[in-house]
This record gives sequence, structure tokens and C-alpha cells, in this order.
Amino acid sequence: MPSESTEFRAASSQGPGEQTMEPARQLLEAGSPESEASSSEGSSSNNISLSTAHSRPSSHRQADQIQLSGSETEEASPAASAERHRIGASGAVDLRDIAVWLEKSFPYLALLFIIFLREHWLGILVSGCLTMNLKAANHILREQVMLKERRSNSRLWTMALVFGISFPAMIITVKTLSSQDLWPFFILLIPASIPTAWHAVVLAVAIDTLARCMGCAVKAAVLALHRATPDEAFRRRSSLLTLLEHTLLCYRVLLTSPIWFRYFLSMPGHFIPVGMAGFYLACKMHLFFKQIGIIFAAARVACRSEAVFGKNASSDEVMEVGNKCPICQENMQQPVKLSCNHIFCNGCILEWFERGCTCPMCRAEIKPKGLTFHSDGTTGLLPQIF
Repeated sequence: MPSESTEFRAASSQGPGEQTMEPARQLLEAGSPESEASSSEGSSSNNISLSTAHSRPSSHRQADQIQLSGSETEEASPAASAERHRIGASGAVDLRDIAVWLEKSFPYLALLFIIFLREHWLGILVSGCLTMNLKAANHILREQVMLKERRSNSRLWTMALVFGISFPAMIITVKTLSSQDLWPFFILLIPASIPTAWHAVVLAVAIDTLARCMGCAVKAAVLALHRATPDEAFRRRSSLLTLLEHTLLCYRVLLTSPIWFRYFLSMPGHFIPVGMAGFYLACKMHLFFKQIGIIFAAARVACRSEAVFGKNASSDEVMEVGNKCPICQENMQQPVKLSCNHIFCNGCILEWFERGCTCPMCRAEIKPKGLTFHSDGTTGLLPQIF
């Protein structure tokens, strides 16, 4: 009993902090079984992971390295792309810079345009007025061709007369206002001089527009004079209008040649002007002889009663399909059998091919025999500048 009381007094003589720290100190010194178990498990797991990492094949480790390098590339790609964009944009032309330049230069460009109009106002005015009249004439010709036998000959003669009078009237007007004689150009005479390239362009456009207007007058007169049986009227008119249009195109090829030939020869120097003029004439001659071949092909089609697309259909083939044209729904006139074996009137299929060279029934592509048809009587609105 005295020993127990002595131990109790010794324990009670210690402070509360020392009492609470003593068990913790003993646990740290001795170590608990749970901590030893957890530490042993952790060390074993670390050993297992290290051994597993060392035991992985080399291909897996290379894949990890590639994946790591790919992630680094993705992180660096925005900066690299921005740098590439900066380097590429430094040599590019910015549209905003162009817009700013145009805004600043607009008054001066307007002055240049006013100078151009002042020097060439007459040629621009003549070309503009004649082009509008040419557009109206194309509408009239197309309408009268579509009417076939119900066309108005009086309207065609009126148009031919108006354009026939406007031709010499325009030439006299230009001669009076600018002292520029246009008659020599229509007979392919070389002018004395061509001051500038813009002068040559305006002069070429005006002369070509006058020639196209005269072509419309000739077409209107031919349509009014043409007489044929109803069976072949439209086919003959289509072939004749095509021949006239290609003849006009051939004449227009030569019409502007004297203007540009004189301009090239009047350039400063010795060898370059002669070389440019010779090259220009060589290109013109190539185009001219090509157009001559087309004219002969159109003339053969106009003179012979043969089909341009496909071949002439026999009477048995026509009766087999019922002798009804799928386009006009009437009895076939000059039946033509296409390469897709469909049969139509020759006039109807020529009119259809003005829209596109495809069969109206099966949409198969039909290739013409090297000849472009102009069966509606119209003339192109785009000028022949060179």
C-alpha cells in the first residue's frame, strides 16, 4: 500500500501537459503496430509501382514520351501559330490599307475619270446609245423569229430602215463634232495616227458597235424578204441567220485591226513596235482563217437540206414514234434523229439547242458539228476591242 500511494503522489505531482505528452512520446518511440503495418504496405506498394514501371516494355515508354511531347507541342502551338501569322501577315496586302488608299485617292481618281470623259465623251456617248438600240433590236428580232409565219414584216422593215439611217447619221455627227472621219475604218484603211491606247479602245468600241447595228439591219431585211414553204421555213431561216452572224463576226475580226496595227507601229523604238505589230497581225490572221472555216460550214448547212445535229430520220422511224414532235406537238417537219435515238423537227431542235446542247427528252449531251447556231437572230452585246 505505501508503494501504491507513493506512485500516486509521484504521478499527481506531474503537470497536466506532461501527463498528456508522455503517452504520445512513448508511442512515437515504440511505434504502434498499425503504423508499422501501413508503412510496410506503403513501401511495398511503392516498390511494386517502381518494379512495374521498370518492367514495362520500351514501346510503352516511348509512347508515353511521344504523348508528353505532343502535349508540349499543343501548349506551344498557339504561340507558334501567332508567330507564323505575324510573319506571314507582314508581307501580305491588307484590304483595309487598300480601302484607306482608295478613300484618300478618290478625289484624284475622280479627276482622272473626268479628264477621260472630257477627251472621249463623244465616242462613249455614241457607243452607249447604239448599245441600247442594239439591245432593243435583239428583242425585236428574237420576237419576230419566234412568231415564225405570223411575224410582222412592217416592223422588221421599220427597224432595218431606222438602223440603216442611223449608220451614216452617226458617222456624219462624229465627223462634225470631232473631225474624226470613220469611213476609212469600215473599208479597213490604216489611219494616219493613233494618239493613245485609250483613244484606240474608244474608237474600236464605237466602230464595232456601228458594225453590229448594221448587221441587225441586214438581218431584219433578210427576215422580211425570206419566203419559204412552211415545212422548211424555220430551218432555212435559222441556217441563214447563223450564216449572217458568222459573216458579221469575221468582218468584226478585221474591223479593228488597222487601229491597233497603227498604234503598235507608232510606239517609240524600232524592234519592239515591229515585233508587237507582227505578233498582233499573226493572232488576227489565225482568228480570221478560223472564222472563214466556220463561214464555209454555215454556208454548207444553209445550202443543203441536211441535219446539223444527228441525221435525217427515215419515214419508218418517224411512224414508229407516232409522227409527233415532242417539242411543238405537231406533225414532224424535216425529222432529225439525234445520237440518243430521239426524233424531233429539225427547226424545233435547232431552236432548242440555242438554250443548250442537250436532248429535250433524256438530257443527253449532243455535240454539234463544229458550228455554233444563232437561229434567234440576235447579235452579241460585247464589243470587239482588239
